Amino acid sequence: MPIPTLEKFLQATATTQKERLGAWKLRLQDVRGEIAKIDFCLEQYWGCFSPPDKAAEKRYQPNAVAAWKLSGKASDDIQIERLYTLLRECAAYLKSNPKHAATRRSEEVSKLKLACMSELDGFASVNARSFFELMKTRNKGKDAPTKSLGPGYANERIYYERNNKQIAMAGSGIHGLLDGMPKQITAELQKAKNWGPQAASRTFDALTADEFQAVCDAQEKVVLGENPDGKTIADIRVEYFSKFQRIRCCRRVSLEGRFIDGQNQPVKSGNYREVYALDRYGILYSTDALSTDVAGYINHSTFNAGKPVVCAGELLFAPNGKLAFLDNSSGHYRPDINHLALLVQTLQAQGADLNGTCVSLVWYPPPTVSLPKPGRHRVRWQAPTFLRYVNAPTNPQNQPDWTETDTGNLGVNQTLFPPDEGKDPTRPYLTVPLPVAAVTWTARDLPT
Repeated sequence: MPIPTLEKFLQATATTQKERLGAWKLRLQDVRGEIAKIDFCLEQYWGCFSPPDKAAEKRYQPNAVAAWKLSGKASDDIQIERLYTLLRECAAYLKSNPKHAATRRSEEVSKLKLACMSELDGFASVNARSFFELMKTRNKGKDAPTKSLGPGYANERIYYERNNKQIAMAGSGIHGLLDGMPKQITAELQKAKNWGPQAASRTFDALTADEFQAVCDAQEKVVLGENPDGKTIADIRVEYFSKFQRIRCCRRVSLEGRFIDGQNQPVKSGNYREVYALDRYGILYSTDALSTDVAGYINHSTFNAGKPVVCAGELLFAPNGKLAFLDNSSGHYRPDINHLALLVQTLQAQGADLNGTCVSLVWYPPPTVSLPKPGRHRVRWQAPTFLRYVNAPTNPQNQPDWTETDTGNLGVNQTLFPPDEGKDPTRPYLTVPLPVAAVTWTARDLPT
């Protein structure tokens, strides 16, 4: 069932002679169904097949806009985003008008909804979609331990819900703002009702939902106004994926224990680690944060739209799809060793070959632990040893292979592969930054 053009939809759903003659803006006064929202979303969808307008140029990545101009058609990611928004508005219309389900207008909206679903199904491969539905069905009702967004970052989801699940503002950006608030944003905050002297002295973790929203609103006004920093809306928003966007990021385990995508091709990372999240159904999602055409932050809260996850962090796939590295380095969720262990156990149960996989625990040592350097540390095992450590942390044979002061996000050659082994996917071991024996702490100091 093809998606109708805006003109055909307007004619098919017109309820008055004026509407049929083209005065469709009268639909804005339709208090029953907000049909005008569907009109707008349908117009936006068909805009994917003509040159991008100024709003699109601000919304999407520059390279995606350039490709759109060159080909005359938006990318799959952009089409999916607009189709899903249209589908959601159709569903909202039908839900708000149960008494009018048999009317001509509602029947046309129902047809449009089915057309959207059919079109969206075409973007997600049958393999990925079947896996997604199978995992949700198989694990529905099971209580997997999950981790919610941490202090401060939990406001991302609250802001998203307050804005009808249309926009999510990046907690990472707000966190950075509080470290050095620009004068323009400070001036806007002074006008806000939800911002007072106490709020100005709060840390990011202590911000209330109202205060978080006040900062977001002030930042948006500055970006849309004078904007001395030259930022766009995309620079201050985080992308929350729809179901169909998530399916495209599904990672499945092949019969050989390697990870494959929806097209049954080996998943291989680029020059940097990918961000990932494992949801409560045991589905692993990952993507290169730079690979999407939809502009905005891509972080760990992206995959599950800010909902709780089992674990989140960074990982790296070798060229043959073998999992080479994974950790729990998510500032949004702050998963601990128990969540990381559940992730590794889940992947092992799904048949993943984890021999030689490096498991890196991001750990914040307590003040009582004496270490050569303060701050965030990484403790590394090979996956089989890590699982044995979780079950028997005091066994000397299960001790970590390496430990180091964490240096943040580094390139593949700098962190994962020694120079002489960088092209060998069967040896995904780390360079040895600091022998465990040289560190003055023991296994009992690690969180359990």
